[in-house]
Amino acid sequence: MKLSVAKDLRPLKRAAYQRALERIEAAARALLKRYSGTERLTWGEQLRLARAVKAGRAIGEDTILAKRAESKGRSRGGEAASVLARAAKFHEAAMSLESLREQAETLLDIDNPAKLDAAEKAIEAALTAMAKYY
Repeated sequence: MKLSVAKDLRPLKRAAYQRALERIEAAARALLKRYSGTERLTWGEQLRLARAVKAGRAIGEDTILAKRAESKGRSRGGEAASVLARAAKFHEAAMSLESLREQAETLLDIDNPAKLDAAEKAIEAALTAMAKYY
């Protein structure tokens, strides 16, 4: 009987997994939309410069961080702190989404309809709680 129940759950598990992946991917796209394409393309350089400023090293006048600081009327240290904070927030959200993706994979291993429903609802609740990021 248990084998039959597990076998009957396969389509439900695949559907739950697919729904979860679609919601996670939608959240990832929404997160990326909060940052312009050009900003994302320069993240590596911005982070390198922000870390240098935080460590007390000088950066050139013609660097992206120096120019952004000047255009915003901030100190380089203030701009570096802003870059690092935005990067940390993005990283936290991205890692949470990746964790949910891994959690979604466990939907395929569940052998009980009630547990499957509860696990899918837990993923939905986590995505709702994360909406502050995107």
